[in-house]
Amino acid sequence: MDQSINDLMKREKAAWSDKTQWSALYDDAYALARPQMNLQNETKGAVKQATVYDSTLQNSTVKLASLLQSTITPPFTEWAKLIPGPFLTENRDEAIKKLEYISKAVFAAIGISSFDAAIGEFYLDYIIGTGAMLVLEGDDTNPLKFITVPIQQLALEEGPDSEIGGIFRRYKKPARTIRQMWPDMEDSETIAKFENEDPGKSISIAEITYWDPEDSVWRYNVLLTSTGEGQQAERIVSRTYDTNPWIIGRWLKAAGEVFGRGPVLNALPDAKTCNMAKKLELQNAALAISGVWIARNNGVINGNTIRIVPGAVIPVLSTGGPQGSDLQRLDAGGDLNYSQIIQKDLQQSIKDAMFDRSIPEQGAVRSASEWVIRGQQLQEAIGAPFSRMFHEVLRPLFNRMLAILTQKGIIDEIVVNGGTVNIQIIGPLAQSQALQEVESIMQWGSMSQQLAGPEIWQASAKVENIPQVLSESLGIPSQLLRSEKEKMELAQAAQQAMAQQQEGGEQPQ
Repeated sequence: MDQSINDLMKREKAAWSDKTQWSALYDDAYALARPQMNLQNETKGAVKQATVYDSTLQNSTVKLASLLQSTITPPFTEWAKLIPGPFLTENRDEAIKKLEYISKAVFAAIGISSFDAAIGEFYLDYIIGTGAMLVLEGDDTNPLKFITVPIQQLALEEGPDSEIGGIFRRYKKPARTIRQMWPDMEDSETIAKFENEDPGKSISIAEITYWDPEDSVWRYNVLLTSTGEGQQAERIVSRTYDTNPWIIGRWLKAAGEVFGRGPVLNALPDAKTCNMAKKLELQNAALAISGVWIARNNGVINGNTIRIVPGAVIPVLSTGGPQGSDLQRLDAGGDLNYSQIIQKDLQQSIKDAMFDRSIPEQGAVRSASEWVIRGQQLQEAIGAPFSRMFHEVLRPLFNRMLAILTQKGIIDEIVVNGGTVNIQIIGPLAQSQALQEVESIMQWGSMSQQLAGPEIWQASAKVENIPQVLSESLGIPSQLLRSEKEKMELAQAAQQAMAQQQEGGEQPQ
């Protein structure tokens, strides 16, 4: 049973109260890593980069987000496939063909949707700490709808198993768009009033999604909180979902915390220092160019109007000697070279924290081995976040898409649980990890043959199963592989051919 409006608003208020403890940290991160998305300044057309003097963290953030998208969920590519799980022991060949058909149907729906654009925005928030995306049912032309939601609009509530138990979103929308966003909304006098009197008025909305353990469903509510002075919030939408419509991904999470901490937060101290060092260097350069001047106080210059800025004139009793010159330049420059050395060290530290290991444009020609080693280092560095991404982003995302396509009658009902049905990621990053497994098998075979000989190796190893294992590791389509039935038929045909040759007195080939 759905909770009352009062209970929902109490949970929402408590979640936002906890969110305030993260606001300062995330605001600092967005101010340097994604200044254009710093929603604290919501003035339209406002300049949000006025305090950013060094763009190292900003550039590295964009590079890492692009790297994640190109190596995990590359656009216009089938980066995952459904495969039978270890608990499915019967009719695996039929299951493989059916799951491949469903996988292609899912990626066909992804291809006509806005997924590639939405996941790119998701990664930009994800590497700061927490990314959020809302996956809803679309229309008949575009069955999947992906909406990336900035973390500034969300407050999260932790569930019983350190997972997300509640998502609370606050934002505003014009009154004329409310019915378009929720066609199944209940009749609302408030909406009707605003539509007639002021369609462009911004209405405050509270979007609340939480897990109901009694009915084992996710409940989705939309409340109007700006219904009028002294009036209670109004519920206009109430839905239930078998799968969570929200995809909440956290790069890494400390125990007891609900929000994530990404590489941007690790690089933030160096980024702040580097930004301040660049600011001081620019001020120092301005002083070196324009200069600061001292002037003998002869009753003409007003000392109250003098400021220590580039081009300033400071009154003094004497500029040197009995009288001194009326106007003299003051040496106020620092060591710019030393400042640049400090900045280079800080910039390199920021790049290391952001896995920005791109090959320098200048210097000696890099060998292929260096490229391979850099790729292996990246795989090792993001191994733990990739595991969390699989459980918090990729698997729930697939389950959510499967649920929507099943509801629309495009595919048969199926649930990815890891036992009977599992997801195999076949993007470039996963392929690189699979190649290491393939290399281990090849080394095992080569070393075994060298030490024991080909005959003993073939007698002790199931050589006929090696192609199947390699194809599963590399995600080869089943159309290129023979089924168990076809293998048996080929084996029987070979035995019959050998028997016929022996009966005819011919030497078996």
